[in-house]
Amino acid sequence: MEGITEYLQVDTKIETHQLVESTNILAKKQAEGGAKHGTVIIAEEQTAGRGRHGRSFFSPPGHGIYMSLILKPSNPSLTTIQAAVAVCEATEQACKKSPQIKWVNDLFMRQKKICGISAEMDQTMQWVVVGIGVNFTLPDNVPNELSHIIGAVFEGEEPNTTRNQLTASIINKILHPNYSQAEMIERYKQRLFILGKKIRVESAITPYEAIALDIDDMGQLLIEDEFGERKLLSAGEVSVRF
Repeated sequence: MEGITEYLQVDTKIETHQLVESTNILAKKQAEGGAKHGTVIIAEEQTAGRGRHGRSFFSPPGHGIYMSLILKPSNPSLTTIQAAVAVCEATEQACKKSPQIKWVNDLFMRQKKICGISAEMDQTMQWVVVGIGVNFTLPDNVPNELSHIIGAVFEGEEPNTTRNQLTASIINKILHPNYSQAEMIERYKQRLFILGKKIRVESAITPYEAIALDIDDMGQLLIEDEFGERKLLSAGEVSVRF
């Protein structure tokens, strides 16, 4: 992943590695040590990449983008929303592809997940580490249990750009957003494919079905359950049948 800096439009520190356990682990250590806003850790391969809720993230070399950014935003609760918009817009710009978002921050194409985003912050909310994993292409050895779940930006076709260009575009858009908070929410909503659809809410008590209606100005999901009761979800896991 060398050569990314030639495509950057922002001045920031980029640290690249061939093989790491997890870019998030490295980024959190640096954040705890006082690393500056905008510091980026990138790896060619991860042995223990993790997504949301601690799930493992398939991170083979030569096919994906695995990076973590140290951010010190004014509104940490909207960090993952902004990151999802940034990755979508970067993919549209660099790859001429149009991912969609499944609340909160998974990106899909062709009804398969192509990107996962996670966020971890310290207790005082002084910094947030945003982990981003993008499947640029897929190797031949995708595990059977993942083959019907994960996809890639370029699947069954030759890429029209490079991983470096997409990586730089994502970094540029995260570190230099050119829109207000209200505009960001609107851009997020435009790409959210679950609105108006029946979803399954994976509640810690009992999973239940509902209709996804809208999102508010903080990115919370407004749903209506089977009893007609409306509620806002600020976090959690939802799924939808295609």
